[in-house]
Amino acid sequence: MDPILILIIINSIVYVLPYIIPFGGMYDSFTNFQLLGIMNKSDVRDGEWYRLFTSNFLHADVFHIFVNMYSLYTVGPSVLNIFKPAGFAIIYILSGIVGSFFSFLFNSGLSRGSLGASGAIMGLLGALFAYTILIPGNSAAFNMILVNVAVIALYGFLIPQIDNWGHLGGFLCGLVVGAGLLYLRGVA
Repeated sequence: MDPILILIIINSIVYVLPYIIPFGGMYDSFTNFQLLGIMNKSDVRDGEWYRLFTSNFLHADVFHIFVNMYSLYTVGPSVLNIFKPAGFAIIYILSGIVGSFFSFLFNSGLSRGSLGASGAIMGLLGALFAYTILIPGNSAAFNMILVNVAVIALYGFLIPQIDNWGHLGGFLCGLVVGAGLLYLRGVA
């Protein structure tokens, strides 16, 4: 089965889970996010490091999950084609975790926590960026990635609850891991 479709299904199931199982209140209540694994700084400090992973599958509302899953659907196939399923999975998972870790370390504005797949998706863009830098003849893709990153950054600065540190951490992780995978394969 297609890894992108699997991720979209997992994210969608986690999104609707509180509608099916009443964990602790309304869907978007902090209790539900807490029980499902939001990246909450105090909990991570207390040793609940799994939240750096689980928070990547939680989304605040329909718009949030739609934008992230649409981005995964549009960016994912290129990364999957270049890095194959194992490389895609490594980039996606590590970028999500590193994005959450950057948020944990540097985001002083987090009042209750961080959530969403955007750090992982930014990692996919970072890996594509590494590919366009290391493999000649990809100027159109290079420009497209720069425009996407610029739009995401601008959007992040205009809307206060956007986790720019998570985006930056995911992008940098994807860039480094993507470049490393290309070097290991002897492509770059």
